[in-house]
Amino acid sequence: MMRQTYSERLGAQVRAQRKLLNLTQTDVAELAGTTQRSVSQVETGKASRLELYASVCEVVGLELTAVARQRGTTDRARS
Repeated sequence: MMRQTYSERLGAQVRAQRKLLNLTQTDVAELAGTTQRSVSQVETGKASRLELYASVCEVVGLELTAVARQRGTTDRARS
């Protein structure tokens, strides 16, 4: 099984939160000032702009943050 990328995992969280809030992709797009297609790209991890992820996350109540890891810890080491 192929491992999900960060973008794909974030997109899955966005989708789950959007559905929990009973919002459509179009609803989120309107609130974020973007298109339904862009929201779809975020949810599938295909969006290319960090700002797009951030604005969609904000609309659905998620906070996009960067957290420092312990030295020597990588994502590959956790698999």
